[in-house]
Amino acid sequence: MGIFDWLFGKKIQHLIQENGVCEIYSDDGTIWKKFDLSNGLLDGKYESYTIHGSVSLTMNFKQGKLHGECSMFSPSRNCFEYIEKFEDGILVSSQSIRRIDGYDPNTLMGSKYELGTVVVDKKILQNEGSSIKKLDLEPEGYDGEIDRLRKVGVNFKLLTD
Repeated sequence: MGIFDWLFGKKIQHLIQENGVCEIYSDDGTIWKKFDLSNGLLDGKYESYTIHGSVSLTMNFKQGKLHGECSMFSPSRNCFEYIEKFEDGILVSSQSIRRIDGYDPNTLMGSKYELGTVVVDKKILQNEGSSIKKLDLEPEGYDGEIDRLRKVGVNFKLLTD
């Protein structure tokens, strides 16, 4: 680190390209987001990292649509919040966190959590919807993953269901 970097702060250089791996960094220089674009579409694995460098959110895309397993890990609960599976943008299974009896010293409040049963019933999935879409991808009321990326200069297309 040079004297000018120390005085004025080093400018973070994100790796953003229309085709290939893209990496977005936090102000402190640690990896924040990593994903693949193909012709401007999300295509492949998308990962979002905590401030400590561990993966908290994983999504998989195929030509701009959610495809494959997507999951959110909660370090404070020491458990996955949810795991969902998609086929060409359609939710095909869902599993969500639930609190259970017992004590876990690795959680923030000592409560114990686990994933509930896997839901595959199409009517239930349609009624409940996707946690990843509601909470992370494009939530109402605050910035989701898509909005955060666009704010740092990533321009891409996301195909709707």
